[in-house]
Amino acid sequence: MNKMRNKKKYKSENKNSYIIIISFVWILILTNLVMPALVSFVFQNQSENTLRLLSSTFSQIFIIGGFSFLLLKKFPGYTELKIINLETGKRTYIRNLLATVLFFYASKFVFDSLGLVYISLTENFNIIHKIAPLDMPSFLIYVFLLGVLPAIFEELYYRHVIYIYYSEMKKSFGFFLSAFLFAIAHSGFQRIIITFVFAMLLMKAFEETEALILPVTMHLIFNVLTLYHDHIILLPSENILVQYKYTSPIGCLIEALQFLAFGLCLSAITYAALFSQDLMAYVRLLKRSIIDRHGRVYADRIK
Repeated sequence: MNKMRNKKKYKSENKNSYIIIISFVWILILTNLVMPALVSFVFQNQSENTLRLLSSTFSQIFIIGGFSFLLLKKFPGYTELKIINLETGKRTYIRNLLATVLFFYASKFVFDSLGLVYISLTENFNIIHKIAPLDMPSFLIYVFLLGVLPAIFEELYYRHVIYIYYSEMKKSFGFFLSAFLFAIAHSGFQRIIITFVFAMLLMKAFEETEALILPVTMHLIFNVLTLYHDHIILLPSENILVQYKYTSPIGCLIEALQFLAFGLCLSAITYAALFSQDLMAYVRLLKRSIIDRHGRVYADRIK
């Protein structure tokens, strides 16, 4: 009898796993193919930027948000929604938010330095990013539609629904699957790598707090910084990319090495900020062991 129950439970869990993966595939199809085509058909006289905003907004609310709430309703035992955890200390929030800012600039400087090396060797200028200026009201609209909405609905789906469900089977599997799906949902090799690493930071924050508010805030900060440097002011490394035509290849490589070193330093600081508690615990343990060892040596000398 118990074997029959376990078999039914196993089949049910497998079926639910397939449902979640199928929902992800449908989300990719609907957000990347169906929704842009539908928006272009309905709003034919609008500019490309307006169509992109409308497509992103409808995709976040109706597709990602819709699938999230449907799955929450289907698997209530696995996904009890928790927005904020009042027991989480302030240091946890400060440490993770600081790590988000540091990680953003570290990733930008590292990839911009690699971009400098690439164009200095290939003379291919297609990767150069040029600023698309916006006035402040338009920028705030972008922040809400491309910053706030994705932060809320993507965290609800990738961190809350997918991670919690699959971590019930195996924690590490849920951790990496959620990060992997989140990464491949973003197009472009550079964006996939950055979003995969960033997803792991978001997952760590979600694990620490067991609530959505911190990963949503981290995601929002990352989105706002991206929009700010896309539409308001370029980073120094991006300025060098734009001005490459006026720079010698050797000078470009030197600049690339400088930005790479700076990015790696920021990466190290990000790691220290995230794992400061573990590092401090290790330092305290090391200090205690040194003191104990010196104490024993001193006692032996007295004897």
